[in-house]
Amino acid sequence: MRSCGLSADTARLGDYTRRLAALWHAQGDVDYRRAKARDYTRFTVGSLCLTALFVLCNISWDFALDADHAGDAIGHRVAEAGAVLAWALATRHGIHSRWSRTATLAVPLFVEASFLDVLSLFEHGRAYGMGGFLYFFIFMPFLLLGQSLRLSTLVLSAITLFPLLVAWLGGYDDFDRRVYLAYMLVSLPPVLALRGFVESLYWRLYRYRCRMEHQAVTDSLTGLANRRHFLHEGLRSLRRHHRHKQPASLLFIDIDHFKRINDTFGHRAGDRAIAKVAARLQQCRRPGDLLARYGGEEFVLLLPATSPAQAVDVAERIRATIAATPLRLPDAAVPPLPLTASIGVASCLPTEDRAVDIDRLIHDADLTAYTAKRQGRNRVVLHPGDTPDETTRDGIAPSDGASAARRATNSPR
Repeated sequence: MRSCGLSADTARLGDYTRRLAALWHAQGDVDYRRAKARDYTRFTVGSLCLTALFVLCNISWDFALDADHAGDAIGHRVAEAGAVLAWALATRHGIHSRWSRTATLAVPLFVEASFLDVLSLFEHGRAYGMGGFLYFFIFMPFLLLGQSLRLSTLVLSAITLFPLLVAWLGGYDDFDRRVYLAYMLVSLPPVLALRGFVESLYWRLYRYRCRMEHQAVTDSLTGLANRRHFLHEGLRSLRRHHRHKQPASLLFIDIDHFKRINDTFGHRAGDRAIAKVAARLQQCRRPGDLLARYGGEEFVLLLPATSPAQAVDVAERIRATIAATPLRLPDAAVPPLPLTASIGVASCLPTEDRAVDIDRLIHDADLTAYTAKRQGRNRVVLHPGDTPDETTRDGIAPSDGASAARRATNSPR
């Protein structure tokens, strides 16, 4: 039993170690840094402005400590506040920019050096004002939340060691190292631990948010984009192509005889058919194409910068790929089931005067998919408004319009 407990403890320790390693490596992840910038920039800028105000308010503390020499320290306080405000401006420009990262390290060290100068102006200032260093550990953990854990650790360690380094170099002869170390050794470890704990909480929140965002735009069965995501991104793509006077086309892909598969072999077989077709669509999709499961056994594929003739070629290649891969069920007694799809093609041409409408484009492609089923299934049909004539090209027939599509609604898909 003791060995089992040791094994469990070892496993937990290994799990914690892996999590810490993943957290540390996440500090360089572009998406993670972008999320922190989005969440923390305004907070950090506001906190820096409050910090600058606090630094100016320290003028009253200076007069309470040594009224005779406090006037000599006003310039230092103004310079400190100005440096903090410069840090805020750099952060507002970009919290992870080079200027902001430089200010994150340089400004606290400048304020600390100025604070040491202020204490040297007062009688017994370094003895009475030693506790002022603790304010760095009150403010800095909040000011560093938007930065990486690595930079935060560097800055907190630097502001701890800087006064000791200056004293060691002979900058301040009456600097009491023992008192300073008594303050810092008590403060630094818990501050670093709390900074790491807050970072781990944010990292867990970030991962959870990423999972939720992914689930919100992804179809769980196929892993493709869902209908909502397609409508949003598709409309943006169409508007962009309309501005640049480029064509765009859409394929509406409908699995043939899907109801028969469901009714005969069950919904699990239907799910396998949908997943199989989705995998083939992924295989045929070009870089930049937007593919989604529209609903049930229906898929939509937006083809950017694609003319109607080019879209028909893409659709024919997809149709042939699906037809060449029958569905195999786990039951060995069931022979492979033929899988085919009817594909409707519609285009948004740069010469059209109508406003960009993703719903209309889907509707047109859906009508032609119905027409393809009416004409015998397993074929590609181009919407009549996207071709100058009614001739059949390479066995690919143009649609005879909405009337034929409406008649097709009476037949099963």
